[in-house]
Amino acid sequence: MTMNSEGYIEVLWIDDEWENQVAFRELCLMENIMIHPFKYANDGLARIKENPKRWDLVLLDAQGLKAEGMALGQSGLISSVNAIKDIGFEIGVKIPYFIFTGQENLLSSEDFLASYDKTCIFSKGTDMLRLIQCIKELVSSREDMVVKDLYPKVFEAVNFLGLKESEQKLLGFLKAVHYKEYRLQRTPITDLRIILEELFHALIKPEIGLIPQECYKSDRRELNMADVILYMSGEQTKSEFGKAPAYGGVGVVDLEGPIYPALMSSFINTLYVYVSATDSHVKRIIDDEKTEFKNQCMQYSAKVEGSYIGFSFAYQICDILTYTAAYVKNHPDPVLNRRRVYQLRDDHNSGCKIETTDGIMHFGKHCWADSSEFNDGESLNLKKIKLETTPKGVFKYKISKKK
Repeated sequence: MTMNSEGYIEVLWIDDEWENQVAFRELCLMENIMIHPFKYANDGLARIKENPKRWDLVLLDAQGLKAEGMALGQSGLISSVNAIKDIGFEIGVKIPYFIFTGQENLLSSEDFLASYDKTCIFSKGTDMLRLIQCIKELVSSREDMVVKDLYPKVFEAVNFLGLKESEQKLLGFLKAVHYKEYRLQRTPITDLRIILEELFHALIKPEIGLIPQECYKSDRRELNMADVILYMSGEQTKSEFGKAPAYGGVGVVDLEGPIYPALMSSFINTLYVYVSATDSHVKRIIDDEKTEFKNQCMQYSAKVEGSYIGFSFAYQICDILTYTAAYVKNHPDPVLNRRRVYQLRDDHNSGCKIETTDGIMHFGKHCWADSSEFNDGESLNLKKIKLETTPKGVFKYKISKKK
Protein backbone atom coordinates (compact mmCIF):
# COMPACT_ATOMS: atom_id res chain seq x y z
CA MET A 1 0.00 0.00 0.00
CA THR A 2 1.46 3.25 -1.10
CA MET A 3 0.82 6.49 -2.86
CA ASN A 4 0.04 6.06 -6.54
CA SER A 5 2.35 7.04 -9.37
CA GLU A 6 0.99 10.60 -9.32
CA GLY A 7 1.90 11.04 -5.66
CA TYR A 8 -1.65 10.79 -4.28
CA ILE A 9 -2.74 8.85 -1.20
CA GLU A 10 -5.64 6.63 -2.28
CA VAL A 11 -8.58 6.34 0.14
CA LEU A 12 -11.72 4.31 -0.54
CA TRP A 13 -14.65 5.91 1.29
CA ILE A 14 -17.94 4.11 2.03
CA ASP A 15 -20.60 6.59 3.16
CA ASP A 16 -24.20 6.97 1.99
CA GLU A 17 -23.91 10.77 2.42
CA TRP A 18 -20.47 11.33 0.95
CA GLU A 19 -21.84 13.86 -1.56
CA ASN A 20 -22.66 16.24 1.31
CA GLN A 21 -19.03 16.34 2.52
CA VAL A 22 -17.78 18.83 -0.08
CA ALA A 23 -15.39 20.68 2.25
CA PHE A 24 -13.76 17.45 3.40
CA ARG A 25 -13.20 16.21 -0.15
CA GLU A 26 -11.68 19.56 -1.17
CA LEU A 27 -9.32 19.54 1.83
CA CYS A 28 -8.25 16.00 1.00
CA LEU A 29 -7.45 16.97 -2.57
CA MET A 30 -5.37 19.90 -1.36
CA GLU A 31 -3.36 17.43 0.76
CA ASN A 32 -2.82 14.98 -2.13
CA ILE A 33 -5.40 12.54 -0.78
CA MET A 34 -7.53 11.06 -3.58
CA ILE A 35 -10.99 10.04 -2.33
CA HIS A 36 -12.88 7.25 -4.11
CA PRO A 37 -16.44 7.40 -2.66
CA PHE A 38 -19.07 4.65 -2.61
CA LYS A 39 -22.62 5.01 -1.28
CA TYR A 40 -23.12 1.31 -0.55
CA ALA A 41 -20.81 -0.99 1.38
CA ASN A 42 -21.19 -3.92 -1.02
CA ASP A 43 -20.04 -1.79 -3.97
CA GLY A 44 -17.05 -0.43 -2.06
CA LEU A 45 -16.01 -3.88 -0.82
CA ALA A 46 -16.24 -5.27 -4.34
CA ARG A 47 -13.80 -2.57 -5.51
CA ILE A 48 -11.40 -3.39 -2.65
CA LYS A 49 -11.43 -7.08 -3.65
CA GLU A 50 -10.44 -6.17 -7.22
CA ASN A 51 -7.09 -4.76 -6.05
CA PRO A 52 -6.65 -4.81 -2.25
CA LYS A 53 -3.09 -3.47 -2.32
CA ARG A 54 -4.14 -0.33 -4.14
CA TRP A 55 -5.73 1.30 -1.09
CA ASP A 56 -3.82 3.20 1.55
CA LEU A 57 -6.91 3.40 3.75
CA VAL A 58 -10.61 2.53 3.84
CA LEU A 59 -12.82 5.19 5.40
CA LEU A 60 -16.15 3.97 6.84
CA ASP A 61 -19.32 5.62 8.07
CA ALA A 62 -20.59 4.39 11.45
CA GLN A 63 -24.11 3.88 10.08
CA GLY A 64 -23.83 2.89 6.47
CA LEU A 65 -25.91 1.01 3.91
CA LYS A 66 -24.85 -2.45 2.80
CA ALA A 67 -26.77 -2.15 -0.45
CA GLU A 68 -29.55 -0.15 -2.10
CA GLY A 69 -32.86 -0.55 -0.29
CA MET A 70 -31.38 -1.93 2.93
CA ALA A 71 -32.11 -0.18 6.25
CA LEU A 72 -29.63 2.29 7.78
CA GLY A 73 -27.70 0.92 10.78
CA GLN A 74 -24.41 -0.25 12.26
CA SER A 75 -24.76 -3.64 10.60
CA GLY A 76 -23.23 -2.08 7.47
CA LEU A 77 -20.19 -0.95 9.48
CA ILE A 78 -19.80 -4.31 11.25
CA SER A 79 -20.00 -6.31 8.04
CA SER A 80 -17.62 -3.91 6.27
CA VAL A 81 -14.98 -4.18 9.01
CA ASN A 82 -15.20 -7.98 9.00
CA ALA A 83 -15.00 -8.09 5.20
CA ILE A 84 -11.92 -5.80 5.18
CA LYS A 85 -10.20 -8.05 7.71
CA ASP A 86 -11.03 -11.16 5.65
CA ILE A 87 -9.70 -9.61 2.44
CA GLY A 88 -6.51 -8.57 4.18
CA PHE A 89 -6.07 -12.04 5.69
CA GLU A 90 -6.37 -13.66 2.26
CA ILE A 91 -3.50 -11.61 0.83
CA GLY A 92 -1.42 -11.45 4.00
CA VAL A 93 -1.73 -7.67 4.38
CA LYS A 94 -3.50 -5.64 7.05
CA ILE A 95 -5.81 -3.15 5.35
CA PRO A 96 -6.17 -0.11 7.63
CA TYR A 97 -9.53 1.57 8.17
CA PHE A 98 -10.84 4.66 9.97
CA ILE A 99 -14.41 5.42 11.05
CA PHE A 100 -15.68 8.87 10.12
CA THR A 101 -19.09 9.53 11.67
CA GLY A 102 -21.58 12.33 12.06
CA GLN A 103 -23.46 10.41 14.77
CA GLU A 104 -22.35 12.32 17.85
CA ASN A 105 -24.28 9.98 20.16
CA LEU A 106 -22.02 7.11 19.10
CA LEU A 107 -18.93 9.07 20.10
CA SER A 108 -20.16 9.02 23.69
CA SER A 109 -21.39 5.42 23.59
CA GLU A 110 -19.23 3.12 25.72
CA ASP A 111 -20.41 0.06 23.79
CA PHE A 112 -19.49 1.62 20.44
CA LEU A 113 -16.10 2.93 21.62
CA ALA A 114 -15.29 -0.42 23.21
CA SER A 115 -15.89 -2.19 19.90
CA TYR A 116 -13.25 -0.27 17.93
CA ASP A 117 -9.85 1.34 18.40
CA LYS A 118 -10.58 4.86 19.70
CA THR A 119 -7.68 6.29 17.71
CA CYS A 120 -9.45 5.19 14.52
CA ILE A 121 -12.73 7.03 15.21
CA PHE A 122 -13.27 10.60 13.97
CA SER A 123 -16.16 13.06 14.17
CA LYS A 124 -17.40 14.74 10.99
CA GLY A 125 -18.21 17.79 13.07
CA THR A 126 -14.86 18.41 14.75
CA ASP A 127 -12.15 16.05 13.52
CA MET A 128 -11.84 16.80 9.82
CA LEU A 129 -8.32 18.26 9.99
CA ARG A 130 -7.15 15.68 12.52
CA LEU A 131 -8.41 12.89 10.27
CA ILE A 132 -6.44 14.23 7.30
CA GLN A 133 -3.30 14.50 9.41
CA CYS A 134 -3.74 10.94 10.74
CA ILE A 135 -4.20 9.61 7.19
CA LYS A 136 -0.91 11.19 6.14
CA GLU A 137 0.91 9.91 9.23
CA LEU A 138 -0.48 6.41 8.73
CA VAL A 139 0.65 6.28 5.11
CA SER A 140 4.07 7.66 5.99
CA SER A 141 4.59 5.01 8.69
CA ARG A 142 3.45 2.28 6.30
CA GLU A 143 5.86 3.56 3.66
CA ASP A 144 8.65 3.32 6.23
CA MET A 145 7.73 -0.31 6.79
CA VAL A 146 7.58 -0.99 3.05
CA VAL A 147 11.05 0.52 2.51
CA LYS A 148 12.51 -1.38 5.46
CA ASP A 149 11.03 -4.55 4.03
CA LEU A 150 12.71 -3.81 0.69
CA TYR A 151 16.11 -3.29 2.36
CA PRO A 152 16.08 -5.61 5.40
CA LYS A 153 19.87 -6.13 5.62
CA VAL A 154 20.50 -2.40 5.43
CA PHE A 155 18.23 -1.56 8.35
CA GLU A 156 19.45 -4.56 10.32
CA ALA A 157 22.92 -3.02 9.95
CA VAL A 158 21.64 0.41 11.00
CA ASN A 159 20.08 -1.08 14.16
CA PHE A 160 23.13 -3.22 14.94
CA LEU A 161 25.43 -0.20 14.72
CA GLY A 162 23.03 1.97 16.76
CA LEU A 163 22.62 4.68 14.11
CA LYS A 164 19.36 6.24 15.31
CA GLU A 165 19.63 9.55 13.44
CA SER A 166 20.81 7.82 10.27
CA GLU A 167 17.75 5.59 10.09
CA GLN A 168 15.38 8.47 9.37
CA LYS A 169 17.78 10.20 6.99
CA LEU A 170 18.34 7.01 5.00
CA LEU A 171 14.59 6.37 4.93
CA GLY A 172 14.15 9.84 3.46
CA PHE A 173 16.46 9.03 0.56
CA LEU A 174 15.10 5.54 -0.10
CA LYS A 175 11.48 6.74 0.03
CA ALA A 176 12.46 9.37 -2.54
CA VAL A 177 13.75 6.54 -4.76
CA HIS A 178 10.39 4.76 -4.63
CA TYR A 179 7.82 7.53 -4.07
CA LYS A 180 7.35 10.60 -6.21
CA GLU A 181 5.96 12.65 -3.31
CA TYR A 182 9.24 12.39 -1.39
CA ARG A 183 11.33 12.97 -4.50
CA LEU A 184 9.75 16.39 -4.86
CA GLN A 185 10.78 17.25 -1.30
CA ARG A 186 14.49 17.04 -2.30
CA THR A 187 16.14 15.39 0.69
CA PRO A 188 19.41 17.31 1.25
CA ILE A 189 22.47 15.43 0.06
CA THR A 190 24.26 16.55 3.23
CA ASP A 191 22.14 13.94 5.06
CA LEU A 192 24.34 11.27 3.47
CA ARG A 193 27.45 12.91 4.91
CA ILE A 194 25.74 12.96 8.31
CA ILE A 195 25.08 9.21 8.00
CA LEU A 196 28.77 8.62 7.32
CA GLU A 197 29.77 10.76 10.28
CA GLU A 198 27.39 8.95 12.64
CA LEU A 199 28.73 5.62 11.38
CA PHE A 200 32.34 6.65 12.03
CA HIS A 201 31.44 8.06 15.45
CA ALA A 202 30.10 4.59 16.27
CA LEU A 203 33.30 2.90 15.09
CA ILE A 204 35.58 5.17 17.14
CA LYS A 205 33.77 4.40 20.40
CA PRO A 206 35.93 2.41 22.85
CA GLU A 207 33.52 -0.55 22.78
CA ILE A 208 34.31 -1.05 19.06
CA GLY A 209 37.61 0.73 18.50
CA LEU A 210 38.01 0.13 14.77
CA ILE A 211 38.88 3.80 14.28
CA PRO A 212 41.67 5.08 16.59
CA GLN A 213 41.12 8.02 18.91
CA GLU A 214 43.90 9.87 17.06
CA CYS A 215 41.36 10.55 14.28
CA TYR A 216 39.55 13.03 16.51
CA LYS A 217 40.32 16.70 16.13
CA SER A 218 41.95 18.59 18.98
CA ASP A 219 38.65 18.90 20.86
CA ARG A 220 38.43 15.07 21.04
CA ARG A 221 34.78 15.33 19.93
CA GLU A 222 34.67 16.17 16.23
CA LEU A 223 36.07 13.68 13.75
CA ASN A 224 38.80 14.57 11.31
CA MET A 225 36.93 13.02 8.38
CA ALA A 226 39.88 13.20 6.01
CA ASP A 227 41.99 11.18 8.45
CA VAL A 228 39.17 8.72 9.09
CA ILE A 229 38.81 8.01 5.37
CA LEU A 230 42.57 7.53 5.02
CA TYR A 231 42.73 5.15 7.97
CA MET A 232 39.75 3.07 6.81
CA SER A 233 41.38 2.89 3.37
CA GLY A 234 44.60 1.45 4.83
CA GLU A 235 46.62 4.65 4.47
CA GLN A 236 48.50 6.71 7.04
CA THR A 237 46.54 9.60 8.52
CA LYS A 238 47.95 13.08 7.99
CA SER A 239 47.59 14.30 11.55
CA GLU A 240 47.17 13.23 15.17
CA PHE A 241 44.31 14.75 17.14
CA GLY A 242 44.29 17.50 14.52
CA LYS A 243 48.03 18.21 14.80
CA ALA A 244 50.01 18.09 11.58
CA PRO A 245 53.59 16.68 11.65
CA ALA A 246 54.99 20.20 11.62
CA TYR A 247 53.36 20.69 15.04
CA GLY A 248 54.35 17.34 16.53
CA GLY A 249 51.56 15.15 15.24
CA VAL A 250 52.36 11.71 13.86
CA GLY A 251 49.84 9.88 11.68
CA VAL A 252 48.65 6.35 12.35
CA VAL A 253 47.97 3.40 10.06
CA ASP A 254 46.08 0.09 10.36
CA LEU A 255 48.47 -2.88 10.39
CA GLU A 256 45.69 -5.21 9.26
CA GLY A 257 43.97 -2.74 6.96
CA PRO A 258 42.43 -1.65 4.83
CA ILE A 259 39.06 -2.05 6.50
CA TYR A 260 37.27 -0.97 3.33
CA PRO A 261 38.10 -2.40 -0.11
CA ALA A 262 39.44 0.08 -2.65
CA LEU A 263 36.15 0.60 -4.49
CA MET A 264 34.25 1.29 -1.28
CA SER A 265 36.92 3.75 -0.15
CA SER A 266 36.50 5.48 -3.49
CA PHE A 267 32.72 5.72 -2.90
CA ILE A 268 33.26 7.32 0.49
CA ASN A 269 35.89 9.75 -0.75
CA THR A 270 33.74 10.79 -3.71
CA LEU A 271 30.71 11.42 -1.50
CA TYR A 272 32.75 13.40 1.00
CA VAL A 273 34.37 15.63 -1.62
CA TYR A 274 31.15 16.06 -3.64
CA VAL A 275 29.13 17.24 -0.63
CA SER A 276 31.97 19.48 0.53
CA ALA A 277 32.28 21.02 -2.91
CA THR A 278 28.62 21.55 -3.76
CA ASP A 279 26.99 22.53 -0.47
CA SER A 280 27.62 26.13 0.54
CA HIS A 281 26.64 25.37 4.14
CA VAL A 282 29.38 22.76 4.59
CA LYS A 283 32.72 24.25 5.55
CA ARG A 284 35.35 21.67 4.64
CA ILE A 285 39.00 21.99 3.68
CA ILE A 286 39.68 20.04 0.49
CA ASP A 287 43.24 18.78 0.00
CA ASP A 288 45.19 20.46 -2.79
CA GLU A 289 45.41 17.23 -4.82
CA LYS A 290 41.59 17.02 -4.81
CA THR A 291 41.04 20.54 -6.09
CA GLU A 292 40.51 19.40 -9.66
CA PHE A 293 37.98 16.79 -8.57
CA LYS A 294 36.24 19.44 -6.45
CA ASN A 295 35.93 21.64 -9.54
CA GLN A 296 34.50 18.72 -11.51
CA CYS A 297 31.90 18.16 -8.78
CA MET A 298 30.82 21.79 -8.87
CA GLN A 299 30.53 21.72 -12.67
CA TYR A 300 28.50 18.52 -12.54
CA SER A 301 26.12 19.96 -9.95
CA ALA A 302 25.66 23.14 -11.98
CA LYS A 303 25.11 21.51 -15.37
CA VAL A 304 23.11 18.35 -14.66
CA GLU A 305 19.56 19.47 -13.90
CA GLY A 306 17.51 17.05 -11.79
CA SER A 307 20.60 14.95 -11.06
CA TYR A 308 20.11 11.47 -9.62
CA ILE A 309 23.58 11.37 -8.12
CA GLY A 310 22.10 11.58 -4.62
CA PHE A 311 20.27 8.30 -5.20
CA SER A 312 23.47 6.62 -6.40
CA PHE A 313 25.21 7.83 -3.24
CA ALA A 314 22.33 6.49 -1.13
CA TYR A 315 22.76 3.02 -2.60
CA GLN A 316 26.50 3.21 -1.99
CA ILE A 317 25.75 4.12 1.63
CA CYS A 318 23.60 0.96 1.84
CA ASP A 319 26.59 -1.13 0.76
CA ILE A 320 28.87 0.65 3.23
CA LEU A 321 26.46 0.06 6.13
CA THR A 322 25.92 -3.64 5.46
CA TYR A 323 29.64 -4.24 4.88
CA THR A 324 30.61 -2.33 8.04
CA ALA A 325 28.14 -4.20 10.25
CA ALA A 326 29.49 -7.53 9.02
CA TYR A 327 33.07 -6.34 9.59
CA VAL A 328 32.30 -5.24 13.16
CA LYS A 329 30.70 -8.62 13.89
CA ASN A 330 33.87 -10.33 12.66
CA HIS A 331 36.14 -8.01 14.70
CA PRO A 332 34.29 -7.61 18.02
CA ASP A 333 37.30 -7.24 20.37
CA PRO A 334 38.21 -3.55 20.93
CA VAL A 335 41.53 -4.50 22.54
CA LEU A 336 42.63 -6.42 19.46
CA ASN A 337 41.34 -3.62 17.24
CA ARG A 338 43.52 -1.12 19.08
CA ARG A 339 46.59 -3.32 18.66
CA ARG A 340 46.24 -2.89 14.92
CA VAL A 341 47.11 0.82 15.17
CA TYR A 342 50.70 1.56 14.20
CA GLN A 343 52.52 4.82 14.73
CA LEU A 344 56.10 5.54 13.65
CA ARG A 345 56.71 7.35 16.92
CA ASP A 346 56.54 4.04 18.83
CA ASP A 347 59.52 2.56 16.95
CA HIS A 348 61.31 5.91 16.95
CA ASN A 349 61.00 6.25 20.73
CA SER A 350 62.22 2.69 21.26
CA GLY A 351 65.50 3.60 19.54
CA CYS A 352 64.94 2.13 16.07
CA LYS A 353 67.18 3.34 13.27
CA ILE A 354 67.50 2.55 9.58
CA GLU A 355 69.21 -0.81 9.09
CA THR A 356 69.56 -3.49 6.43
CA THR A 357 68.54 -7.11 7.06
CA ASP A 358 68.64 -9.88 4.44
CA GLY A 359 69.21 -7.29 1.77
CA ILE A 360 66.23 -5.11 2.67
CA MET A 361 66.73 -1.67 4.21
CA HIS A 362 64.08 -1.15 6.86
CA PHE A 363 62.96 0.73 9.96
CA GLY A 364 61.51 -1.46 12.72
CA LYS A 365 59.26 -4.43 11.88
CA HIS A 366 56.83 -2.81 9.49
CA CYS A 367 58.59 -0.30 7.25
CA TRP A 368 61.14 -0.66 4.47
CA ALA A 369 63.24 2.13 2.98
CA ASP A 370 65.00 2.97 -0.27
CA SER A 371 68.79 3.23 -0.08
CA SER A 372 68.60 6.25 -2.39
CA GLU A 373 66.92 8.18 0.42
CA PHE A 374 68.41 6.72 3.61
CA ASN A 375 71.64 5.43 5.08
CA ASP A 376 72.18 2.59 7.54
CA GLY A 377 72.18 3.85 11.11
CA GLU A 378 70.18 6.98 10.22
CA SER A 379 67.54 8.27 12.66
CA LEU A 380 64.24 9.62 11.40
CA ASN A 381 62.93 13.15 11.51
CA LEU A 382 59.24 12.34 11.99
CA LYS A 383 58.19 15.75 10.72
CA LYS A 384 59.59 14.93 7.29
CA ILE A 385 58.55 11.30 6.92
CA LYS A 386 55.53 9.66 5.28
CA LEU A 387 54.32 6.07 4.89
CA GLU A 388 52.95 4.45 1.76
CA THR A 389 51.12 1.12 1.71
CA THR A 390 53.61 -0.59 -0.62
CA PRO A 391 54.62 -4.05 0.68
CA LYS A 392 58.11 -5.48 0.26
CA GLY A 393 58.87 -8.84 1.78
CA VAL A 394 57.61 -8.91 5.37
CA PHE A 395 57.44 -5.11 5.47
CA LYS A 396 54.05 -3.61 4.60
CA TYR A 397 54.91 0.09 4.34
CA LYS A 398 57.44 2.07 2.40
CA ILE A 399 58.97 4.91 4.38
CA SER A 400 60.07 7.97 2.45
CA LYS A 401 61.01 11.58 2.93
CA LYS A 402 58.50 14.31 2.16
CA LYS A 403 59.56 16.57 -0.67
